[in-house]
Amino acid sequence: MSKKRTSWFPAKTKPVHVGVYETNLNGYMGYSYWNGKYWSDTSSKLDMELRFKERPGMQKKKWRGFKEKQA
Repeated sequence: MSKKRTSWFPAKTKPVHVGVYETNLNGYMGYSYWNGKYWSDTSSKLDMELRFKERPGMQKKKWRGFKEKQA
């Protein structure tokens, strides 16, 4: 069963909620954690406990959220 997602948001629009989002950075797709201020590294696996490591040069990510709360 695929998870329902929102439409893509441009990199200049930041998420309102802290959490994991699907991200696209220059064609590199994956999942990143948004801590309310910065994006984490991108992971190829959807892991709700992504290890947070801010990458200053990787903050301009397009993103989309999940329409249902993740377990």
